[in-house]
Amino acid sequence: NFTSRFQLIFAIGFCPSLTTFSGWIWEVMELIISGFLLRALGLLLSTLIGGFLVLSVGIWTGKKMRHLFIP
Repeated sequence: NFTSRFQLIFAIGFCPSLTTFSGWIWEVMELIISGFLLRALGLLLSTLIGGFLVLSVGIWTGKKMRHLFIP
């Protein structure tokens, strides 16, 4: 059933990502409000750069392993 699958994907995938994102933004705002501008910038940049690096490794690994599952 499409509706139940959509609800499951929404509940498991989308909703928790919003709380993670809002928590991350909250931490950045707390640092800015507390006067730690460089730490806030460091948190933003390290998280984004780290995320893109891990994503790149995942894509590279997926391409290398693809031949194992798709002849």
